[in-house]
Formats: sequence, C-alpha cells, structure tokens
Amino acid sequence: MILLRRSKVIRNNKRDLQVLRFLWKFKVATTAMLYERYFADVSHRTAYDRIKRLQKEKLICIKTTSTGQCPVWELTRKGLSEIKNILPPLINKVVRSENHVHDLICSSIHLGPNINNNSSEIIHVTEQMLRSVNGENLPDIIPPSKEHRPDGFWVLPYGKKINLLALEVELAQKTKRRYEDLSHYYGNFDQKSKCLWVVKRKSTANTILRSLYKTRPDFYIHNFILLKDILKIGLSAPIFLGPNKDSTILNLINENIQHKLLTDHSHVFIKYLLDNRLSYENHSIMSESQLSSRIDCMGVSL
Repeated sequence: MILLRRSKVIRNNKRDLQVLRFLWKFKVATTAMLYERYFADVSHRTAYDRIKRLQKEKLICIKTTSTGQCPVWELTRKGLSEIKNILPPLINKVVRSENHVHDLICSSIHLGPNINNNSSEIIHVTEQMLRSVNGENLPDIIPPSKEHRPDGFWVLPYGKKINLLALEVELAQKTKRRYEDLSHYYGNFDQKSKCLWVVKRKSTANTILRSLYKTRPDFYIHNFILLKDILKIGLSAPIFLGPNKDSTILNLINENIQHKLLTDHSHVFIKYLLDNRLSYENHSIMSESQLSSRIDCMGVSL
C-alpha cells in the first residue's frame, strides 16, 4: 500500500498580502524597502525567510539587469491572482517591469524617506495604477488620458498651493517631438498642479522646456531636479529649474499637508534604494562608499 504525503497548504497572512499588493502597486522593491515597510518589528532573518517563502510559492520572483546586477523583487502572475480580491477591478493585468532600475528609482522617490508612513494626507498614485485601473477608481483630481501616463502622482488633498504633483523620471532623453506631444496633456494643469522632472543632465531640462513651451505661458508648472542629487541626498535634493527653484521635494510636500510628515532622513532613503542585497546573511551596515558603488548598476555617474 502506497501512502501519499498530503501536501502542506500554507495560507498567506495579512502581511504577506500587503507585500504582494505593494509589489503590484510599485512594480519592484529591494529587500531593504520591504523590510522598512512591513518587517521593521522583526529580525532581518525572519523578514528574509518570509520573503523567500513567497518566492518559493512562486508569488514573487527576482528581477535583475541583463548582466545580473541590481536584483529586486517583482510580483508574478500567480502573485497577482493571490491578491485579486483586495485590488480594484483591473483593466490591465501586466505585472512585469519593463525597466526595473527606472521603476525602482520612481518608487523610491515616490515613497520618500518615511516609507512606513501611511498617512491619508499623501495619496500615492503610481504608474501601475494609471495603467491598470479605470479612472473612476482613481482620485477625481487625476487628469484622464489615454495618450500619456506620468511615472506617478502625489495627491495632496489639503494642499493650499499644490494639490497635485506629477513625477517624470527621465533616465534617457527622448526626442523633441515626444516632449512636444506632452504640451497638450500638461497644458490642462492648473496653477495648483505641478510636475517634477528628474533628469541626468541640466541640458535635458532645457530641451524639455523649449519643446513644451513654444510661447511664454501664463504660468509654469515644471520643476527639475538632477538624478545624481536624488541619489546623494534623497528628497532634500534642490530644484535647479522651475517655478519652485531652490526648494526641494521634501519642502513642496511638507508645505502642502496639514502635519509635517516627511523628515530629512536621506541616509534611510539612500539605504533602501541602493541596498539591493537579497539575503539577510549580508545585511550588515554598508559604508557610504559601498552604497555609492551600487549606483554603477543604474548607469548613473556621480
């Protein structure tokens, strides 16, 4: 008589489902990001073991560059199926990141240094949400468009000067025609809406502005920050061009919420963006030079 071993059924707890939903919303994450967000009350080993179990169940997978660098966690189709009951109705079920380095930078900027803060004073609408969710299930302030999707929005319901802030991360400069086509989309933004561009070179900012504005507008909405400054000091990076020149992302957000939520912990921001080690065994403190060397896999020179 042959006895068949009954397979063990493992139920995903609330925290597991939150991790999966986070990976759907932001596309990718480092182990350090997931730890800061969901496992700060347990040891690194416990957090890593839990994340590895999700991988073993094929709910998440590891994504790297073509040369095997910059590993991050990504949701799988099976993982999406696991959380379908806690997501809004989807019109697009794509889970794979087309450029995970770009998406990692976007999510890190979007979340800021206080990654574990879930205040209703800041609503994050990501590019994944714009692509996958009907407009009726998004905040009313989000402009409808089938032609363009920014890399995300900060919605600031209590903002007196700014109540909508779009994010555009440009790791490579596009053609002038591409930027010209955006003039209609951003031409519908009012004075309380702004767009934050993250660029690698100041010349890219000038190209974008000249392409967007053929004549002098009544008001400007576009602010520009250098990527190298973001990678060095996080959301304290200065705006070098735009209506809010010399301010920072940190200030723009803090000035338009009721309670100052974001603080200048740039070292935390840099840590969970650049510390892409997957294993808890290697989770010792990295020196500043070690963290800076991680930028190489992103194709950014400081």
